[in-house]
Amino acid sequence: MNDWTSGYVAELDYTHDFYRELAPSHLAFCATSQGQKHGLNQPSLNYCELGCGQGFSANLLAAANPHIEVHAMDFNPAHIHGARELAELAQSPNMHFYENSFEDFATAPGLPETFDVIALHGVYSWVSRENQNYILDFLAKRLKPGGLVYVSYNTMPGWAAALPLRRILTDQVSQGEGPLAPRIQDALDHVTELQTIGTGYFNSNPSLDAWLSKVKTMSPNYLAHEYLNKDWTPFHFADLAEDMSHAKLSFLASADPSDHVEDLLFTPEQIAVLQAEANPVRRQALRDVILNEQFRTDIFVKGRLRHSERGTIGAWFETPLALTRRYAGGSIKLTCRNREIPLEQTQYEPILNALKDGPQTVRALLDRGVFGTGTWADISRTLTILVGTGHLGSGPIDFRPAA
Repeated sequence: MNDWTSGYVAELDYTHDFYRELAPSHLAFCATSQGQKHGLNQPSLNYCELGCGQGFSANLLAAANPHIEVHAMDFNPAHIHGARELAELAQSPNMHFYENSFEDFATAPGLPETFDVIALHGVYSWVSRENQNYILDFLAKRLKPGGLVYVSYNTMPGWAAALPLRRILTDQVSQGEGPLAPRIQDALDHVTELQTIGTGYFNSNPSLDAWLSKVKTMSPNYLAHEYLNKDWTPFHFADLAEDMSHAKLSFLASADPSDHVEDLLFTPEQIAVLQAEANPVRRQALRDVILNEQFRTDIFVKGRLRHSERGTIGAWFETPLALTRRYAGGSIKLTCRNREIPLEQTQYEPILNALKDGPQTVRALLDRGVFGTGTWADISRTLTILVGTGHLGSGPIDFRPAA
């Protein structure tokens, strides 16, 4: 590896993907779902993505949100070159890309003083402690009070069993010669051989069979960036939360709305154990143990400011919703973490049918009577589930003043 990479994979480019958790409208929905005030319904916003890879998500967000100035950085010049080309093709004057390291990004010319949202998808798990400190310093100095940080990362205890397997893969890749992609395949073949000859490690960890089968279907580009960087850290939530606290950030919510509905994830006995824990950080740690969590998508906030109960309902009323997939009528299968969600067709069909006409606020849906005689708790639960399972999304935030 070249010195400029600092141990980060640069021989293979990262994949072109979009992650809905990066969208300000989605983060706003998650904040509203948890009764948290946010400032993401303003007529102009500053948004920053740290470690944007190919810049596909940033470009899409800029094109879909002309009122948002999107700033995105990556240290890989090939990534930034391609991302800038895409921005030019999309004719997005509000899209700004920077080829910088985390160390020097804070002094890049053209950056606004503060941001409403700063996002990091996966990056925090893949960089050195030195770079993590640069990131924390940037968050502390550049996030507005009330601003949101989205951070996703590998998590313990879900990675505990696979840590030796990841070490075997990285050692095997590092010992090979030639292009990286064939070396990755050779390493997978080596691990498969260990699996088939019968080893105590695989016999004692049967869950690895499913993980390895999934890994074999992934592209070398994805595997290289996800698992083969020199620095690779699966965090205990308490440690990540401690890092964020140094930037005056506190945990707000998961960026997966399904996680906001506890009875989808936990038994009554498990919920009782969680509710008995008063400390919010330890409660999240218990949650990860119960679920054997391997990856988290979290939202942190700089200065928590909750709505009143009435204010929360008011924020819900102004939330715009839109279909994210075609609905042709009939029953749909709602699943969360491979578990089917018991939701009656009569609960969701009127909502999905009403949104065929385009995005509408919750207030407009209420005025149309699509929720029937359901209580507000039933209504907000159903909407959260539909957003969480990907049937609905929080539509473009309408920042125009009311007439």
